[in-house]
Amino acid sequence: MATMAPMVISAIISAGAAAKTASDQKKFASASQQQQQNAKMQQVNVKLAADERKRKEVLTQQQATQRARFSGLGIGSSGGSAGAVLEGLTKRSAAAGADRAALQAAASPVKASANLLSKKSAAFEKNMALLIGQK
Repeated sequence: MATMAPMVISAIISAGAAAKTASDQKKFASASQQQQQNAKMQQVNVKLAADERKRKEVLTQQQATQRARFSGLGIGSSGGSAGAVLEGLTKRSAAAGADRAALQAAASPVKASANLLSKKSAAFEKNMALLIGQK
């Protein structure tokens, strides 16, 4: 029986070390996956910002073109039907921007909630470290 105790302790220490190694590998894989996801989201955000700038430039160009047409016809662009046309362009562009913002919000990943087992596994690792003799 006395010789059995060191073997049991050795087996427990080995199991704890293996569990720690597996846990470290999972953490590394999770961190790598998170970095990839962050890089993809950054690319998407850059593209969306460029699209938004382009949308505003197009709106400005369309408004200038429409004002020039009205001016060529002798119609003032500050009120009446000309103003309504320009306002319609602005509203249409704003709606497109709102749609893009909604798509961006829907595409953004929701922060994953903490793993419910993380506290338990952290406690297990701490206890195993104490058993092995590490701090």
